[in-house]
Order: sequence, then structure tokens, then C-alpha cells
Amino acid sequence: MNIKDVLSLQSWADRINALKQVGGDRTKEANRLYYDGTHPILTDPDRLDVVVTLYEKDTTVASGKKEIGAKTVIKTRKVLNYPVQLIGTLASFVFGSPPDLILNTNPATPEQTKAFQKIKDVWKKEARLDEHNKALLRTVSVETNAAELFFNDNPDEPKNGKLKVMLLSKENGDDFWSFFNDSRDMEAFVRRFNKKIVENGSVKEKTYEEIWTADRYFLIDVTDSAVKETPEKDTVNPYGKIPVIYYDQKKTEWWKIQNLINTMEKMESQLSDVNTRVGHAAVKITGELINMPDATQDVKVYQIKPTTGTDGKTLTGDVAYLESQTAPESVKLELDRTEEEIYKFTNIPDLYQIFMNDTNDSGKALKIRLFPVNIIIDEKKEIYAPGLDRRVSLLKTMLEKITGDNVYKDLDISVQFNDYIPEDVATTIDNLMSANGNKPIIAHKKSVEMYSVNKDAEKEYVQIKTEIAEEAATGSTFGTGITE
Repeated sequence: MNIKDVLSLQSWADRINALKQVGGDRTKEANRLYYDGTHPILTDPDRLDVVVTLYEKDTTVASGKKEIGAKTVIKTRKVLNYPVQLIGTLASFVFGSPPDLILNTNPATPEQTKAFQKIKDVWKKEARLDEHNKALLRTVSVETNAAELFFNDNPDEPKNGKLKVMLLSKENGDDFWSFFNDSRDMEAFVRRFNKKIVENGSVKEKTYEEIWTADRYFLIDVTDSAVKETPEKDTVNPYGKIPVIYYDQKKTEWWKIQNLINTMEKMESQLSDVNTRVGHAAVKITGELINMPDATQDVKVYQIKPTTGTDGKTLTGDVAYLESQTAPESVKLELDRTEEEIYKFTNIPDLYQIFMNDTNDSGKALKIRLFPVNIIIDEKKEIYAPGLDRRVSLLKTMLEKITGDNVYKDLDISVQFNDYIPEDVATTIDNLMSANGNKPIIAHKKSVEMYSVNKDAEKEYVQIKTEIAEEAATGSTFGTGITE
């Protein structure tokens, strides 16, 4: 079935239902709740609070005690929110060093260079896609899919507007569906959202579904689940292309380790309860305690009177502190192994442990320790690399339609992901220079540009050349100071 087949159906209700093939809820609410910290430990029947009855001794009753009230024993329910930490780390490794746009058109004309710069400006400044990328990854990792809708913020005067992007997600109040034809090409996109409007002098919230195809844009009122047969809007798509990029992964980022997280939370909660009850030191006294020590004293003095035992012998008074021992070695071992498995099965490194234990590692050694993250980064590129390529294609099309300039059509632009793992730059340069007969491998000007402290590399380079020339003229040696 293709989009023509769908639009040939009798009613808009039938058309909308046919378009809703891929997307939808996918238990996104449950995924979002788990990511935000609503874990099974909070409702675990074994971890519910316990109400106990309090008694005091009473010889006047048959049982020898009477009820004097009740007390609620609070059980620990410790939430360990690994998903937030893991996904945050992943987002930084994949998009922390923003991807580069590369102009492959060679040689590029001045008009092409100018058009390429416009696309970079849209990417970096107008739509702020570098910052958007990490939010996109976090959303897909939690909700399993997301979409980005590109639009002109001044549709009445497109040439005076800016291209912006909207992240569509359950968290932002969107439901959406992508319609693919039999060839797996996206031919339509449906978005359901709520919008407040002013109607008859009062504010009313309505529910809409908008449908994008390559040719048309439809906006349909579906408030109260009643699909109106006449769209509020039925207009030509000005771009000739659906302005939506759809991203999808089948499961959450933590699906492989959720059981391990639940196990860790239960064990940690049980240990916390034990520590609460017996973790503080207790005092065992042999003999008769005459005076308790003053709690404000630095040195606590217990005054004890010897007593006589049942055998008639005198018992020497004594004080001993009783302290809980640490958790059994088997419990500690299981906790350590479970945490190791959490990081192992996600291929996301435990940065805290790495940098706490190996602060003096060279860049090369650190890169080796962080190598497993390359596996998950490569997996993410399978999702995001095609999406970013489609994003470039869409921006080219939108700018061509807005400006009427065909120069965008001929631009050959690729997206290059950058490595966020630290490089051992010194070792790399030494190795390359050695292979090059210890000759320079980059120009002096280029090295000045690469030094991140320089805010104006060109100005800095000119200043360096001036200082070298001055030293040469005075017979001084560069690096020993400039003569006055």
C-alpha cells in the first residue's frame, strides 16, 4: 500500500488509521517513568513499610502485657538511576564533539562556498542542531523513537524567517506515526498534539492531527476523538519533501540491564535496612551502671558498681562497645560483580572508576580503557548517520525553495562524526614526525589555528611573525625574551 491508496479511502478517519503503522505509544510512558526514577523497588511487596504494635509490661492482664500504640517501621527503597548516568555518558561520547559538515564539491565556486556557509549557519546558529543532537539521542534512548520537524519561523515571509527544529517526543506532548510504503520509503508522517486556541472569547484546548506528505499538508481537528471530514488546512507542501526526520531503535538503552539494576536496588536497600538497625555502636555493661556519661564530654566516663552473681562471686564491672561487622564477603562480591555487568553489557564505561583510579594515564592508555565504548558508538551511528545525512538533504531543499537559488541542489555535503575519546596528541605527533624524518608535519600557521586558546588565530600568527622578525633584527633568540 502507498500514500495514493491511503488517500483514496472514503473518510479521513479511515485514512488516519491506515497511516498509523509505525510509531505510537510503545509503552513510552512506562519507559519515561523508569528513566525518571519510578522503579519496581518503590512498590516491591517485600519492601513495603511495616506497622508493628507496641506493648508494655502489665501484670494485671493475663498476657502480662498491654497494647500502648503502634509504630511504622520504614523500609529502605533505594533507587539507583543508572539509565540517567549511562545515557548521559553515551550522549556525550556520540555528540559531545559535534559532527562536522564537509563540503565535497571540488573545486567549489564562490556561490557554492557561500551556500555551504549558509547551511552551516542554519545548523550551528539558527536551529542549534549541535545542542539538539544530544537531546535527540536521550529521547530515542528512553522512548525508543523520536522525530525532528523542521519549519520556517516566518511562514508568511519565508525569506525573512529562520529555519528551526522541533523535537517531537512523548515528553513534549507528541504522538506520531511514520507511514512507509512497500519499498520502506516514508511517504507520510502523522503527528497528534494538543493546542490551546481562543474560541468565542474563551480559551479552549483542542486536539489536532497534522499529516505531511511530499505534496500536501493537512491539519485535522480530532477533539473528543471525532475526526472532522473537512480539514482545517489543506495546503501545498512548499518544500516538496516531508520536513521530518524520523529516528528509531527497537528497545530502550537499558533493556539488557534492567534486571541487574533491580537486583542492585534490592540488595542495597536490604543492606541499608541492616545498617539502620544494627550499624550504630551499642554498649554492653557488666555490673550496675551508677552514672551515665555526659553526652557533651569528649571523653565518656561510665561509673559502674560490681555486682554479685548467682554463685555468690563478685562480678567485675565492665563496658564494651558492640559494633556491626561489614557485609558478608559474598554480598559484597555480588554487588561488585552486578555493577561490573551493568557497564559490561552496555559497553558504556564507568567514568568515575576510570578517572578515580587512573588519573595519570596517558591519552593512549586511556583510549585503550575506553575502547569498548566504540562498539556502542558504531551502533548509534547506524541510527543517526542516515538521519543526519537526510537532515542535510532536507536543509538543502528547504533553502533552495525559500531562496529560489538552485546552487543548493548541486552541493555535495557529508557529515563526519568526531571522536570524543581523548587523543594522545603528543605521541601521535612524535610518531608522525619520526616517520617523516623528524620534519614538520603541519604548517606553522595551521598549528597556531589548532591551539584552542587562540581566539583570533590569524592575528596571533601575524604577531608571532612580527616578534620573530624583531628578534632576528636584534640578534636575539626566539624564546629567550624580546629586547627592548
